[in-house]
Amino acid sequence: MEIVNTPTNIKKGKGRVKYPFAQITPGKSLIIKINKYEDIGRIKSAFYQYRKNNKLNWEFSTMVNGNEIYINRFK
Repeated sequence: MEIVNTPTNIKKGKGRVKYPFAQITPGKSLIIKINKYEDIGRIKSAFYQYRKNNKLNWEFSTMVNGNEIYINRFK
């Protein structure tokens, strides 16, 4: 798992924090290495739930490239 150009301070939220979605700022991407095809669905679902639970109105996209998934935040 790798984060590109993000700040180091992490806010602790509810529940278990497995992926550092809080660190994704506009114009940055979170890159997560995947081992199995099923990981793609789990990561996307975790991200959607994070946004829903925290009432975030982010503009984003997800992209799979080889064995990595990119979560790109625009706003």
